Order: sequence, then C-alpha cells, then structure tokens
Amino acid sequence: MRKFNRKILILMSDPHAGFRLGLTNPETELYNDDGERVRRPEMNPGNYYLWNDIYKWALDEIKAFAKKDEVILLSLGDMTHGIKYIGDQKSLEMSDEVFIAEANLDYAIRKFPNLIAVFNAIGNNAHNWGEGASEKLITRLIQNSHPKLRMKVLYHGLLRIAKNYAIDFAHVGPGTGIRNWTKGNVARLYLKSLMQDEIDHDKMPPELVLRGHFHEYIREKQIIVKPKRDYESEIIIVPSMCLVSTYATQATKSPSRVENGLIVKEIINGKEHQTLKFTKILDKRTMEELL
Repeated sequence: MRKFNRKILILMSDPHAGFRLGLTNPETELYNDDGERVRRPEMNPGNYYLWNDIYKWALDEIKAFAKKDEVILLSLGDMTHGIKYIGDQKSLEMSDEVFIAEANLDYAIRKFPNLIAVFNAIGNNAHNWGEGASEKLITRLIQNSHPKLRMKVLYHGLLRIAKNYAIDFAHVGPGTGIRNWTKGNVARLYLKSLMQDEIDHDKMPPELVLRGHFHEYIREKQIIVKPKRDYESEIIIVPSMCLVSTYATQATKSPSRVENGLIVKEIINGKEHQTLKFTKILDKRTMEELL
C-alpha cells in the first residue's frame, strides 16, 4: 500500500514591514534610544486590516486545513520596505523594519508546530538596503529563535519536495498585465520560455514557478507538446501582504482594488491536489455622493 504523504505549501510575498500600510505585528518590541524594548509600532486602520482581517484569519484557516501534515513556508521577498520612498515609512530606523518583519514571520512559524522549512527569497534593493541585507538579518534572527527549523535566504531557489515535484521561486518575474483582458498573458509566455529553456538543456521543467513583486494574484498553466512526452507547468504570481503606496499607485495607473493574502498548495504523494486562496479584495476608492 502506497504511503500517504501530504505537504502544505504556504506562499507569501511583499509584506513590506515598516511601510505605513505594510504588514505589522502590533506586539513587535522595538528599542528606544536607551536600548530598552519598550516601544510598540504605531498602528493605523490599514495595519489592523492586514494583520487581523487577513494575516491572522488566513493562518488560522490554513492551520485547520493543514492538520498535522508537514508545512513549508515560502516567502517571496520584500520583507521590509526600506527607505528609498521617503514618506512611506513608519520609521527611518532599519532596526524597526527588521524587528517588525521578524515578528511577522515569527508569528506564522509559531502557529505551525509541524512547520519543517522556511525559505526567504531576496527582494529588491529599494526595499532591503541592498544585497538582501534585511532578508539576511531577519533570517538570522529567526534561526536564532528557532534553531531546529530549516531556513535559508536566497535570490533564486529550486526546491524539490518530491521526486517528481520541483518549485522554481524568486522575487521578480513577469508583469501581470495592464488591462483586465490581458491579465496572465505575459506570465504564461514567461512560463513557456522558462520551460523551453529547461527542455533545451535536457532538464525537466519545474512543476511550479513562483514569483512576487507585482502585488497582484496571477495563476496560469502551460503545456509544451514534444514527440516523446508532454510537459506541464504552472506559474503563480503571489499577491502582496501590503496595501498600495503612493509610488505603486502611480506605477500601476491607480487601480481601483487591491487583493491581499496568502496562497496554499496542497501536494499529495508528489502531485498537486488543490490550490486554495486565503485573500480579500479591498476597493480603495473613496465614495462621495452629491444626490
């Protein structure tokens, strides 16, 4: 009888800790000028929405779904916000952002006693003080708190969780499309190119490709037909865990809505069983009426 092996992948991206509209653990202990941990981060309605309505809710739902099976957490970058975009920050202290990000991740880790690994992809220089500084610091802090947990920080990973199931993950990938009816087109072509590149090098394309950065949820599949076999892969651009900054609003041409949350993959005996969304969509427009 074949052994039943079930793994739960939790996919998270772009929490932007330290951003005034980023994911913020309200219990984070911050240092004052005397080196005492007496401060807590200032919270606003956006922070409470992300923390209570999405992050805590999603993790509770995922815990009930995962039961006692193994859990793997993949964080796809921009764990902190950085100081490039002045005016967006809760604080200009790098330590504040790192400690908030550590508290965000630590909360998720403690939620799952069956968590076996955490992989942190390095985000953009604009958000991590260059060369993945904040992601490296956060990973080291978490490793010190959870020495038995397998953790790694890296730019581009290829994770094999079963003999026939590999995951290619990094922070930056394809754009999500600038029109409603073009969503996913670029991601699908990106995936097809990545798959063909692996085939050209006599490698198996990964079953799953994960990217972040664009703060929008996209999911596409691609099949490449060859004489001896068909190859099938999937790409997911994981939604963000932060709301929209002034710069992001400008860069994305003022979108009406933002989707935030976590994505879960259930893998049973090396094959995808189902994909679950734990997300919520917020209409960020301000309604005015003159009736």
